[in-house]
Order: sequence, then C-alpha cells, then structure tokens
Amino acid sequence: MRRGRAAKWLSEGAATKVYKYLADALTVSRLLLALVLIRLGETAGASSLPLAISVLVLAWVTDLLDGPLARHDSSPRRTWIGDHDLAVDVSVAVGALGYLMLAGFVSPLSALTYAAVAGLMLAYYRSHAL
Repeated sequence: MRRGRAAKWLSEGAATKVYKYLADALTVSRLLLALVLIRLGETAGASSLPLAISVLVLAWVTDLLDGPLARHDSSPRRTWIGDHDLAVDVSVAVGALGYLMLAGFVSPLSALTYAAVAGLMLAYYRSHAL
C-alpha cells in the first residue's frame, strides 16, 4: 500500500518540526511589533499609549512562547531566525524607546543618550549574542 505525502511527512517527525517554524514565526512577529511601536509613536503620539502597551505586552508574550516551542522540536537543527532571537528582543526594546521618544514621553536627547551608552557598552564588552 502506498502512503500519501502527508502521512510520510508526519511519520518523519514533521509534527515536531512545526514547533520550530512556529517559534520562528513568533520571533518574526516580534520584529514587526517593534516596528508597530515606532509607527504608533510617530503617527498617534501619546494618545496611543494604551495600544502601545498592548503591543508591547503581546511582544513579550511571543518572546515567552518562542523559546519553549523551539526547544520542543526534537531535531538539533538551528535556524537563522532562532540564532538572531536576541537581536529581535533588542529591536523590541528599541521600538519601545522609539515610541516613548516619538510620543513625547522621553526627550530625544535622553533617548539618544541611552541608545549611545547601550551601544558603547555592547561594543566594549563585545557581546557575541548580538
């Protein structure tokens, strides 16, 4: 009896491979949410604070979920997106800072000083994670 493609795919452990793809999708969505934060700050300003908080909480939830999903995959393979998870996490922090600056909650000088100090610390300590 000839097995169909779907049955063969599932029998080869594809069910667990789905977890890695879901984790990567959550990571990519977090990058998009960082961009949404910046856009909210520049277009809607301070009045969008409740929505910005919701977007940030959603980004944090995706960060909480992507790690366990990726580890649930039984294969040792790594993905480019998974390897850059920390950079995406930093993009969410930059998005939040950008929102706060563009919405007028933080002065541009304070935001840029914070970003410069953080960048210098990363360069000084030669973070390999980023």
